[in-house]
Amino acid sequence: LYSSNEDGTTDPPDQPTTTGTGKVVFVTSTKHDGNLGGLAGADAICNGLANDAGLSGYFKAWLSDSWTAMNQRSIQSDGPYTTVTGVVVADNWEDLTDGDLQAPINVDETGTSVVSAASWAVWTNTNPDGSVSTTTKWNCYDWTVSKVAGGSNAPYGLLNLTTANWTHQDGAMGMYCATSNRLYCIEQ
Repeated sequence: LYSSNEDGTTDPPDQPTTTGTGKVVFVTSTKHDGNLGGLAGADAICNGLANDAGLSGYFKAWLSDSWTAMNQRSIQSDGPYTTVTGVVVADNWEDLTDGDLQAPINVDETGTSVVSAASWAVWTNTNPDGSVSTTTKWNCYDWTVSKVAGGSNAPYGLLNLTTANWTHQDGAMGMYCATSNRLYCIEQ
């Protein structure tokens, strides 16, 4: 599934594949403004936190930009998606992207539950089916700016929900890119 680099590290494939192995999901313990360094920067945040917490595997942020949807950049598992504490969030990729989760993704990489309402927002720009929410500048200019003249908003989800709003807060105009929010991280 992974290709080896000259330095011995591995990169996940560019196109999604399917695997039957269960995967871990978590919400970051840290909060970040909309300047995430693009998708690669957001993925690096997830992997840094996972490594620091002793989690194995490669993680990607549940995040889309104007061109790349989460369902295009993620390995799609036929196995269950669970929190780091073992709670089943979804039975497989299809279940993860059907608009209803079995349990919220409200546990961070250390196994701590996020319970404060002030910490529930999560950057996503991703619809429940894994497609891109918006292809305009309203995604913090593809996750590269925190503040622009006239303001900029980006789609978000709420980590305390199991409905489609876990990834896309329906009817909301988005949050200002200067706001600090969490990320969802999905093992690949």
